[in-house]
Amino acid sequence: MRELARQVPLSLHSVALGLASSEPVDERRLARIAELTSRIEPDHWSEHLAFVRAGGFEIGHLAAAPYRPETLEGTLRNVERARRAVGSLPHLENIATSIRPPGSVWSEEHFVGQVLQGTRAPLLLDLHNLYANAWNFGRDPVALLRALPLGEVRSVHLSGGRAGRSGSDAAGR
Repeated sequence: MRELARQVPLSLHSVALGLASSEPVDERRLARIAELTSRIEPDHWSEHLAFVRAGGFEIGHLAAAPYRPETLEGTLRNVERARRAVGSLPHLENIATSIRPPGSVWSEEHFVGQVLQGTRAPLLLDLHNLYANAWNFGRDPVALLRALPLGEVRSVHLSGGRAGRSGSDAAGR
């Protein structure tokens, strides 16, 4: 992998840190990411703006955190801890969600913008996740795209997915 990273831009993508949380990110997970990035020396590394554990329980899924001040504060602390551990900021990826996170007081795009402004981290724009959220919440995907801080996009991710028969499970497939 290190040799490959010397030949082409390589990105390491994490799915289990849970940076978007009012709870601290697990130090062991940060240490493993730091070790891996040190060994491979990728062009960059990335993680989702999601939480994956709460109250000591692993939920086994990327979940959208409540878009609120307490979550923002925890996310800013977690991203800084990740930067210190790894030596660089992660590209932060927008996630797909089937529900508006309970307790949210902001929109997804406002929360993402606040996180990027507060951390100075770049955005990994997942176009499928953006489209799934627009579909799930009856929004115009172009308007949602324009509401994000596009000047902070440093990488783009396009994964698979399809809308189900009812159209309500675009994020889940």
